[in-house]
Amino acid sequence: MIPTVGAPGPRWPVSHPFELQAVENFIGAHETRGHVGLPEETSQVPAPRIGNSRVGTPRQRRALKHFIRASSPELERQVWQLAAGQIDELPKPPPGTRRVILAAPESIGERSFCLQLGDALTKLGHEWCVCSEDVARMTEKMNPNFFISLWTTIPPPNPTSGIVSLLYIHSPYCISPARYQHVNAYDNFLFAQSGTAELEEYFRKNGKSFRKLKTYLSLSKTDFCDSPKKRIVYVGYLHDPRRRKDLAKLFQMLDKTGYCDFYGPASSWRVAGPHSWKGEIPVHGLKDVQDIMETAGIALILHAGQHFESGSAVIRDFEAPASSCVIITEKTAFMQENFGDCALFIDTERPVEEIFKQIDDHVKWIHEHPEEAIEMARRSHKIFCDKFSLEGECEKILKFVDEISATSHVAQSEDDASQLEAIGSF
Repeated sequence: MIPTVGAPGPRWPVSHPFELQAVENFIGAHETRGHVGLPEETSQVPAPRIGNSRVGTPRQRRALKHFIRASSPELERQVWQLAAGQIDELPKPPPGTRRVILAAPESIGERSFCLQLGDALTKLGHEWCVCSEDVARMTEKMNPNFFISLWTTIPPPNPTSGIVSLLYIHSPYCISPARYQHVNAYDNFLFAQSGTAELEEYFRKNGKSFRKLKTYLSLSKTDFCDSPKKRIVYVGYLHDPRRRKDLAKLFQMLDKTGYCDFYGPASSWRVAGPHSWKGEIPVHGLKDVQDIMETAGIALILHAGQHFESGSAVIRDFEAPASSCVIITEKTAFMQENFGDCALFIDTERPVEEIFKQIDDHVKWIHEHPEEAIEMARRSHKIFCDKFSLEGECEKILKFVDEISATSHVAQSEDDASQLEAIGSF
């Protein structure tokens, strides 16, 4: 049960002054401190006018709208004060330190990724704040160096503010033509997806610049765990509507093996895997999924049709090697290209019975060759750390922001020179 504000639970030593339910307490970089709110002496401050409407899907209704996490207790306190209207703006970050505002949607997965990104920024010596839409609209008052949004509907800070704004395109839905009017507010993009040609053409026709960086929704580096690889873990749900019946049948067959653990919504697993279903993973920290995967040792990863079409990776493609798992997965372009001989592949174009046999044969090989299986997991873990860790992705993003800033300064200088030349001609 999620504790409510005003009645602090054992994890949160500071009671929260706002009459809002508390969001799941992600830990990660915050393990040494409890939930940060305003101090007790400000508890009489009226609650800010921030909505908590119960709209959307059941999952969206459970994921509360108001959310603030920051890189330090002091910065988090200041953001809460800003949200409460107690201060007009945040002080600027210390010299040499960048402050990044991360606008996180209500989805637990996307918020968890933003916190992972913040954790990586902390390791690089920078400040950050992960916040919900209402708070993100106050970005200019937070004096950040740049702003990253995982929403298409939230507008970026005013271009005259000097804040570099990036939109993280992490789903094909984000770049569907129906979303172009929202995406149009941005000039700079981080792309976890492929296939940007149509969006770039849309920008060209509208006379706007379009700068992009290919990056990944990844995870921080981990230490390798050479524990035995015994059980399959699958985290998610029957996600691809085109194959839902086949997937249900496949998981029913896997459910009878005794070596599977399924995690996800009850609506998916009551029928498809009643004996192997272990419930939904409670999100308390940044590594809950990784801890479960590491204990099991074998990760089954399936992809939706859009991932085959776009050639993009999903978060499970990184969680599995980061968790020291042997990977069993489909032949997506990304996995074949990057983890070729470090993963065990299945052909999901075959009948369900043959798919099951492929998986079962792989598990038998893992059980019969434990040392070779550990070595395979070690190689995939090294590829993840060397090529896809979030620390490396953060460094790419910081360099990209520097390039954008330099380009903007050059353009501004040329514009100023043109204006002076025009004035001198009178």
